[in-house]
Amino acid sequence: MISLKSSKRSEDVKYYKGEVFVTGVSNQRFASTLYRIPYPFNKEMATSTVEIWHPVHGEFETRAPIIRHLVKEANGEAHLYAVYGCTPLVRFPLASLKDGAHVRGDVIGELGYGSNPLDMLTFTSPFDQKEYLLVTIDVRSASQIAVADLASAPTEPTGVPIDFGPGGLGRTQRNLPIKAEHIAVLNPKWAVVIQRHPKTSYRLDLSTIMIPYFFERKDGMSEMNWPGGPDPFQYRPHVHELDHM
Repeated sequence: MISLKSSKRSEDVKYYKGEVFVTGVSNQRFASTLYRIPYPFNKEMATSTVEIWHPVHGEFETRAPIIRHLVKEANGEAHLYAVYGCTPLVRFPLASLKDGAHVRGDVIGELGYGSNPLDMLTFTSPFDQKEYLLVTIDVRSASQIAVADLASAPTEPTGVPIDFGPGGLGRTQRNLPIKAEHIAVLNPKWAVVIQRHPKTSYRLDLSTIMIPYFFERKDGMSEMNWPGGPDPFQYRPHVHELDHM
């Protein structure tokens, strides 16, 4: 049985090629900790501690936890990509995250300050067939960044004055109007969201939204909602298809 006795708080759990990756905060000297746990479970577990240069705070941090993460491969090498609070995008070579290692991640983007990531996922756009990283954020628009740019993005400088961003890949991001508590990709055309009703904040709705638009047009006032109105994004055929699923 595996126990995370040293952990005070777990932030995110992801599965990748026979391993479960758990991020969180421990009570060790370096607080931000990452666990690699083989699956099916056995008694083995690799524990590494991580730190980053936080551009908005202007300092190296070991206490800041990884809030959301995922693992992607590029050019034959796998990296763990993480988003922290306030919201630096960080890259860790997966091979460096060994048991007992202390690893400094490369900050490759600052998505904006004063906010926290909610979900981190990838999708393929039906427009250009390219894969994109999507990070939804609690008080700002969601960020879309090309996956192809993640592995090659240069590291942001360290030891410099506070930078409120956006910086690095944050300057290339496309802002998307996603206001969801949580989001998951259902299939190549649709995502599922848990979201608060726009006029009744205490009500939670489960909805489907189209990829790559990522918004529900019926929630707002738009001439495209009226019968016979314009439909430049082919919204109606998508909705008709969903009604018959």
